Amino acid sequence: ALEEETIIFRRLILKTGEARFQVNEKAVSQGEYHQQLEGINILSKVRNFLVFQGDVEATAQRQGKDLTAFFEQISGSEGFR
Repeated sequence: ALEEETIIFRRLILKTGEARFQVNEKAVSQGEYHQQLEGINILSKVRNFLVFQGDVEATAQRQGKDLTAFFEQISGSEGFR
């Protein structure tokens, strides 16, 4: 049987605009934060974990190679060409 593990990711934005990153309440670098997200297939750099306002409409307007490239990017398959 697989054991489930809860990992808590937190990004704090200070009043100064500075970002701080935590994994399981431990301060980590931005790189480590993103690396751990990628370890559970959340590709924050390609924004496949949140839907931003306007993204759905913008995606619906894509066509042809642009649409294919978009889906390859968010699925992570572009590296396998």
